[in-house]
Amino acid sequence: MRQKITTIPFRRIISIGFIVWAVTLASCSAEEEQPSLSSSPVISEPKAAAVQNQFRTISGVEAQSMINQRKDLLVLDVRTPQERHQVRLADSQFMPIGEVMRGRLTVPKEQPILVVCAVGGRSYVASRALLAMGHQEVYNLEGGIEAWRRAQLPVEKGPEELQEK
Repeated sequence: MRQKITTIPFRRIISIGFIVWAVTLASCSAEEEQPSLSSSPVISEPKAAAVQNQFRTISGVEAQSMINQRKDLLVLDVRTPQERHQVRLADSQFMPIGEVMRGRLTVPKEQPILVVCAVGGRSYVASRALLAMGHQEVYNLEGGIEAWRRAQLPVEKGPEELQEK
């Protein structure tokens, strides 16, 4: 008796492969090597007029120094609400990566932004997207919150307190 062999259409295989690739690329579930501060020069991308867009992956120590010195710096957390509930950087603004990718961030293009995720993958993707959307100064936290915690830098845990307006 012969067994019937089921074939999967080629287009379905390609579609599934693409989805797996895209999720893997944007995921922070596995650490990926990001250029270190010493080997990561500022990447400038020319834009119309004389404005230069800047992107750089920075260490936790450099990020903390920048947070302390630059009061106009927006710290943008692109993780899930569950991840943020567990641990977060003080005074960071939450917006899931999907919302960032849809262009929902409404801050001035000249405001500097430090993008943070769990281990640096999603924040890298979001940083590059923000740069492509015209934001002029974007930084990615190397190694994400996990590297920040390993460096014993300060974090907040648990539910966020509601701020009075």
